[in-house]
Amino acid sequence: MTPTEPHTLAADRQLAVTGTQRTVAAPTATRVAAAAIVLGVLAQAVLAGGFLAGRPGLRDLHEYVGYTLLAAAAAVLVAGLVGRRTRPEPLTELATRAALVLALAGTILAGMRASRGSADLLMLHIPLAFAVTGLAARLILVSRTRPRTPMSQRIAGRASAATAGSGPDRTER
Repeated sequence: MTPTEPHTLAADRQLAVTGTQRTVAAPTATRVAAAAIVLGVLAQAVLAGGFLAGRPGLRDLHEYVGYTLLAAAAAVLVAGLVGRRTRPEPLTELATRAALVLALAGTILAGMRASRGSADLLMLHIPLAFAVTGLAARLILVSRTRPRTPMSQRIAGRASAATAGSGPDRTER
């Protein structure tokens, strides 16, 4: 996909077929914010366990960390939107960013309803947190700046490097 080519699902399919490395807008900011989100979700589990075990003060902290995670997800989305001008990315990556924000907003909504006495959406709170973790982990993986080489090519490259210069095709001076 060239910078002037439109961002379409057909372009995404072409990337998948050709195996060309995907470009991600603002890769460093995306990777750092997504990693912070993964760590924040793990901290949320610890905080939830703490307030369920009888430490009610941790419930407020759990809520504040949730809002912070939503702000980080919004930053990931904004970085993707702004970064698309200089480093275009496939629509699937932008959709992942938007899904991350929506999943976090849904998680917070379910938690807020539960804290006000209505447990109807509480059954979605933890599965949405799992979705948030998966989406953030995906963004971490696709925002790597090193190109990914298939294992078979790496092994073949090592084997040819080990045998280079040691065969009968070497010319003597």
